[in-house]
Amino acid sequence: MISPLPPDNHITREVLTPAWQSWFASVYRSLVPLGVGTTTNRPTKGLSVGYGPFYDSTLAKPIWVKSTGPTVWQDAAGNVV
Repeated sequence: MISPLPPDNHITREVLTPAWQSWFASVYRSLVPLGVGTTTNRPTKGLSVGYGPFYDSTLAKPIWVKSTGPTVWQDAAGNVV
């Protein structure tokens, strides 16, 4: 999930404040796929709702985390996979 925008407006060409660095890191984590693997190799740590996509090569489609505790995955149509 993308973090809210930082409260400051201190973006310069040379240096980003730590708040902006953190925000851009959250955007990157939200957009970059978790990876590719089989159903049995799905990630299990550091997950949050909406995290993904993970390309499940067994199912041949991308999936996202629907819930944690227990971890439940869903496809783009909302089907639990």
